[in-house]
Amino acid sequence: MAGHWQLTNASARMLARYRVSVTPTDSFIEFFADGRCELHKFVDQEDAISGAGNWKIEQNPIQAKSSVMHIAYRTAQRPFVSSLSFTRRQGKIILWQYHSDPDGREYVEYERK
Repeated sequence: MAGHWQLTNASARMLARYRVSVTPTDSFIEFFADGRCELHKFVDQEDAISGAGNWKIEQNPIQAKSSVMHIAYRTAQRPFVSSLSFTRRQGKIILWQYHSDPDGREYVEYERK
């Protein structure tokens, strides 16, 4: 999982409709093998977060055969944990989370570059 993960073009277009101003070039996550990560305009709901964090992969408690990545980071207000799920599209692993309401079927997705 270590490496550079960038916001997808489709996610950037979707987020623009909600006035979340990010591009695939400036919204990315650097995951390091030791469990650290650097967030650069990482989108969590309507916020674009930048700073240091930690990541770990755990089994999804809802779907026993899948895993989820947890990213822990701190803002000036308080600590947060954001969760990303995994999927595979055209042979690539995609990290994703719902944007807002899950019934809306809109996703914030990151792919490794």
